[in-house]
Amino acid sequence: MNNQRIEAIIEGCNTYSGTQRKKLVAGRLYDYFMQEFKSELAMIYENATKEEIREDIKVLADLIYSAENTAKREFYVGVLRYIVKLM
Repeated sequence: MNNQRIEAIIEGCNTYSGTQRKKLVAGRLYDYFMQEFKSELAMIYENATKEEIREDIKVLADLIYSAENTAKREFYVGVLRYIVKLM
């Protein structure tokens, strides 16, 4: 995949889904994690065109559909909602 925005989202999901996820949720740090990640998303989408955002939305929809576990699906859905708001 040669889309840096989507790669950043996947990397964020991997961080969220890894062993840190349980610590984040248990420590009530999930909201903080998502706030930080949303700031990162805002920066990487700052110069994206609406067409690029639409393409990323399609890719995220595919990722949601193919996600093998609930945590990844939930993460991608949350990111998708945020990206749609950026439009």
